[in-house]
Amino acid sequence: MWMPLNSTNPWADQFRYNLFAKFFKKTLSSQRHGKLMQKILIVGQCDFDYQRISFVISKMYAAEIHRADLFDDAIQQALEQPYALILINRLLDLDRSEGMEILHELKSNPRTDDIPVMIISNYQDAQDIAVAAGASPGFGKAALDTPRTFELLSNYLAPKQS
Repeated sequence: MWMPLNSTNPWADQFRYNLFAKFFKKTLSSQRHGKLMQKILIVGQCDFDYQRISFVISKMYAAEIHRADLFDDAIQQALEQPYALILINRLLDLDRSEGMEILHELKSNPRTDDIPVMIISNYQDAQDIAVAAGASPGFGKAALDTPRTFELLSNYLAPKQS
């Protein structure tokens, strides 16, 4: 039997409230100021760099940040989530594989080829190769807090509302 809130049974009221809160928690937590937050996937970073990049992005942009460590995980998440941007380390931290392999796979799959991808590398030749393979111009960790990096990210991410 369904009982309305403010019934004579406070336990039932609390139960229904908790059930409602749990059901809508994911939806409510991904909204700010009435706008759905954009999702970003960061691939192949060590813990320290992942935290640094996440902090810089989250202080400027309304973003929900996800993480993938290896090739298979990155591809699976890209297929399952609507990402506004994917940031791939030049060399994946855990297995030292090339981030370009992920870029090639994403750009060759019709389900993911329209997702903007940036390679994170301080080396200009790596940036040039990535752009030639279909990536958007990226940035290096040394330039993480620079106006140029924010300009590049702003092409794909909405700034936080004040």
